[in-house]
Amino acid sequence: MVSIEKETQKTILQYLELKKIFHYRQNSGGFKTDNGHFYRMGITGAPDIIAVYKGVYIGIEVKDIKGKQSEGQKDFQERLENAGGIYILAKSLDDVINKLKTFAL
Repeated sequence: MVSIEKETQKTILQYLELKKIFHYRQNSGGFKTDNGHFYRMGITGAPDIIAVYKGVYIGIEVKDIKGKQSEGQKDFQERLENAGGIYILAKSLDDVINKLKTFAL
């Protein structure tokens, strides 16, 4: 069974593709090898989806209705917005559409 969060993420990715907005899925996390080495992928707190539209970096963090940002995600949001980027906490496709409209992209 696919989670609501994964379905929302899939819908957002399809929307960005349909609108021809450059984007990619940002995988992050870590793993430990059999010999005990730990490897981290991506940046702590990085959003699920990265998009660039008209030269603006957009980070989209997808959560289900009850989902909350981690402290690392909040920190990433603050740093991105301070750098002039847009951060979207998306619980639905409408959240993405409405946020993009407010920035007149």
